[in-house]
Parts: sequence; structure tokens; C-alpha cells
Amino acid sequence: MIDPITLLAFSMHSSPGVFALLLGSGVSKSSGIPTGWDIVIDLIRKLSILEEGTEAHDPESWFRSKYSSEPNYSDILEKVSRTPAERRNLLRQYFEPSEKDREDGMKVPSTAHRVIASLIDRGYIKVVITTNFDPLLEKACREIGLEPVVISDETDVSGAIPLIHSKCTIIKVNGDYLDERIRNTHEELSKYPKAINKLLDRVFDEFGLLVCGWSGEWGEALKKALRKCSNHRFQTYWTHIASIPKEPQQLISKRRAQTIAITGADSFFTEIDEKVTSLESIDEAHPISVKVAVETVKRYLSKDEFKIKLEDLFSEETERCYRQGASLSYLNEPGAELSDKIVSRLHYYENNLDILLSMCIAVAHYGDGKHNKLILKVIKRLAVPRDNGSTPFLSLSRYPLVLLVYSVGIVALAKQNYSVMREVLTLSYEKHGNVSYTVAEHVYPSKALSKADANKIKLRGKDMKFPMEEYLFDYLKYKLSSIIPDEDEFEHFYDKFDYFRSILQGYLRKTADEGLWAYPGPFLYRNKMPELDREFLEEYEHSTQNVWFLRDGLFGGSYEQFKETSRELKELSWLRNW
Repeated sequence: MIDPITLLAFSMHSSPGVFALLLGSGVSKSSGIPTGWDIVIDLIRKLSILEEGTEAHDPESWFRSKYSSEPNYSDILEKVSRTPAERRNLLRQYFEPSEKDREDGMKVPSTAHRVIASLIDRGYIKVVITTNFDPLLEKACREIGLEPVVISDETDVSGAIPLIHSKCTIIKVNGDYLDERIRNTHEELSKYPKAINKLLDRVFDEFGLLVCGWSGEWGEALKKALRKCSNHRFQTYWTHIASIPKEPQQLISKRRAQTIAITGADSFFTEIDEKVTSLESIDEAHPISVKVAVETVKRYLSKDEFKIKLEDLFSEETERCYRQGASLSYLNEPGAELSDKIVSRLHYYENNLDILLSMCIAVAHYGDGKHNKLILKVIKRLAVPRDNGSTPFLSLSRYPLVLLVYSVGIVALAKQNYSVMREVLTLSYEKHGNVSYTVAEHVYPSKALSKADANKIKLRGKDMKFPMEEYLFDYLKYKLSSIIPDEDEFEHFYDKFDYFRSILQGYLRKTADEGLWAYPGPFLYRNKMPELDREFLEEYEHSTQNVWFLRDGLFGGSYEQFKETSRELKELSWLRNW
């Protein structure tokens, strides 16, 4: 299952303004603003001093003994202050910073407040419902030049800008501590004015909901408003730190909410912001569509006068892919299952490489030999190692290279653009220090994700002999469908390329005195080798000059070397066992 924070980030990014926030006192706790319960304990402590002449060691127990009831926020406020105006003045001390508070950086906007303000400014959040009296979110908004519409009483509703036209609306359902009409007691919190109820009905009906810092235990009117809404157009996410009490569980069930365990509001909103920002950076990096990029490459290929523009286009997109491929730490979220993290990373690479891959495919399809260097430069750049994680994530960093080599090779083979395929497979690139590797020897699907790891996460739903190869097959079948629309034809060229790469891998290892070895592919269990051997033989016999797979010194220019390597591979015991 994909981590719910990742899902939330995707939803917020893809549908800006769809989610409203429902915030409680937990969001302001790190700022030094007390929760309702903190205020209860402090008031009981002061009450015990006035009643007994000394501070109660255990305020809760003292209150139960003295008043024969459980302490709660509403009742205690009623006991110590009789009118809303008195309660407002009593509560000011808990929300306004003293000189010491200012020196200590307390009772000022927290990290969560500032991140929320940033999300509002970027259009991801338009509506915030809060049970808090404090003005910290408003302050955080004003710090970045954003003036929110604040609704703290029914009289504010009629004159407010409609939600859809306001960049930010903060609905303070319990009022503001500076207003005498704040709602504190059970009676005051049992019902809202009609205008506030209608506004809440609209928000709960039309928006998704992200609940943070609110326990769901207090505020009967707010709970009624949530229960009343039967239409859930968008998902509700409900964060919690401790275990969820019974009554909030009923609300969660009613809203069909996704629960998210968090350690605090600051770290939670920071993680959301990081993920949304990462998604923004990916989108910003794609100023053109795949279709426009391919048409541009085709036009530039047609005339030599566009040579510099074509090189610049490839250089810019290659560097963008390289930079984006290096920023993947956010996919390593601790709460996600390994399978979800691996699949997320595969999709990340595919999305990141989509335009550049299509450009390389266009060169393999429409270009002539003089444009091959564009593809070779891309491969060399993306082959630069990145130590950005642990196995299997280090292995997965080879996946872009596998996508490039196989897509270009299959298209080149299908369109008989043999020079680019030969140059790609024989390309040497520096891996570590002065050690050079050849593409044919070191770039194949299982190098990106081993059979053991792929089957461990059930990459294609079940154990397979070549899980990563089959995953690549499915992806490229779709990616190359406009060039090779027939599925049987695509399978043929996929297997032919894969088989040829394996033979070349074996030959290069043998001639380098590394021992004959090659990694096969699905052509093995599809029993394609006899058919492909006949095809290679026919191409050799019908060629009027040196056949394509022997040119440029491949297999020493000898068909016998090619055939002998193929035969030796078939004799390998581990391959025959397959």
C-alpha cells in the first residue's frame, strides 16, 4: 500500500484548492499556545491556590474531590468566569506573547503555520476551518504578504468574498480570543449560528478534508456538521498522534477517512510540503510535451542548419533528467512498504525520462548515422553513478540507462538503422575511476532490479523467471506502439534485440578473458532461439556485403565467431536449466 502522505501530496498537487484544512489546538502546540486541556490544568492550579491557599499537587484529583465531577474545559471556564467578555479577558494571557515569550520565540507562528501559509499562497489550500482562538495562522499569512478572509462570527459570513474567489478563507468556528463572542462552554459549542452551519455544510460537501490537531472529542456543533454531510466528493485524511478514541472513530468511519499516524503537526506539514515541492519541480522541468519534443527533433533532423539547436535541445533535456534523477530521497519514506517504494521509483524514472526517451527514439527512427552521437552522449551522461541510496535503490538508478538502450535498440533494429544499435551496444563508459564498462556487458533489465528483489515484491503479481524483463517488455510495448503497433512484431524485435545483446555480451566477456557468461531474457522460455538463429543465418547468407551484425569489427567480422558464441552460451549449464 502506498504511504497515505504520498497519496495526499499527489492529490493536493494534481487538484490545487480541493482540500480544506480542519485544524485544532495541536497545530499551535509547538508555538507555546496551550491546548484546551493545558488551560484546564492551569486554571485548576490557580483555583486550588485561591480555594486552599496552596497549589494542588495533582490538579485533576483535587478538582474531582472538591467538585465531585470530571474536570473539563467548558465547565471550568463557567466556574471561573460568568460572561463571554470575562472569558475573553481571562484567555488573553494564553494567546498573547509576553516579553519573555518573544525572547524565547514562543507564541509566534510555528513551522506548521508557515508551511500552511506557503501552501495557501501557492494555491493548494483555499479554506481553513479552525477551532483555535489564536491568530497565528493569520500572522503567518501576513508575513508573506497574504491577507486572508477571516470569518469568526455569523455577521462575517454575509460580507465575505465567496470561497471560490478568495485566495484564503479562515473560518474560526469557535471565534477569536479578541472577540467577546468566542465559544467555550458546552452550551456555546453545542450549536452554531445558522450562517456558520450553512458555510460548513458547503465546505464539507464541496471539498476534501485534511484534519490535523483536532481530537474530534470536543465541539458538538462541529461534530454534527461533519456527521450531517453525506456527500464525500473527495477523500478525507485524519491525522492522529495517539490512539483514536471511540467517538472520533465513528466520525472517521462516517467520512470514510484515511487515518495518518504522525509525530507532530510541524513535521507532518513539512513532509507534505517537501513532497508537493518535489512534484512541482518535476512539472516545471517539462516545459514541452512529448509530442512537441518529437516533432521538434524530426524538424531539426531534416536540415543541417538546425544542428546547434538540436544539440542544445538534447543537452538541456539530458541535464534536466540527470538533476531530477538525483533528487529521489523523498521516495524513501519510512512508513511505506518496500514494494511501494520500488514501484514509485520505477514510475518516477519513467516520468522523468519520458521526453528525453522519446527524443532518442525519434533519432533512432528518423536519423542517419551522423546523429548517433546525440544518443551516445545521453547514455554517457546518465551512466554517471549516483550513490543516492541502498540496494535495491542503487541498482534502480540504472533503470534509465536500461530504458534508453532497449528502446533505442529495438527501434533501430525494427527500422534497420543498424549503426546506432551497434554504436550503443559497444559504447564504453567510465563507471568508477578508470574502469570502463561496455553497454552490452552491463546494461540489461535485471541489472536495475534483480530477479530475487522483483519476485520478492511481486512486481508483476507473481513469481516469474524474468520479472524485470517482462515489466520492461510491457512498458516499451506501450511506449513504442506508435512505431511498432503490432504486438507480435514488437515481441519479435524485443526478443531479437535481447538475444543479440546476450550473444554480444558473451563474446565481449570471452575476448576480455572474463569467462563466457551472458544474462538471457524471455526469448529463452519463449523458445525463440532456434527461430532467431535461422533469421541471423538467412541475413548473413543473403547479404551482398558484410552483414550488419558483423560490421565495425563485431565478432571479429566472422559469422563463425558469432555462431560459436551462440552455441557456447546454449551449453552453459545454468542457462540450459532455465
